[in-house]
Amino acid sequence: MMPPGRADGAVGAKLARSMQPNERLALAEASQQAAIAEITTKLDWQTVSPSGQVASSGWVMPVSDPYLGRHGHICRDLRQALARPSGPLVEPVSLCREEVGGGLTIWTLAHFP
Repeated sequence: MMPPGRADGAVGAKLARSMQPNERLALAEASQQAAIAEITTKLDWQTVSPSGQVASSGWVMPVSDPYLGRHGHICRDLRQALARPSGPLVEPVSLCREEVGGGLTIWTLAHFP
């Protein structure tokens, strides 16, 4: 599970601007799974309205094998997508593995010096 306060750190900026907090959390959680999935494995995500209907959806896919980033962290390139009636909005991102304490490791947008 992605800590809700850290979700924005795992979603591409272009997508994040057009998404609600619950959508960003769903995409961030799917991205955590994609970061450890086999290359080109498409992982779907969705949010559900209070009435039980799908409110939003999209997918995320790893497009590279894990690699050692310049800053010494393990990273992975992904494609994140948000479904829209006119077609998906897709953004390439690089997520890097980061220890956040208590033995918890999450994948976040590269932000290391």
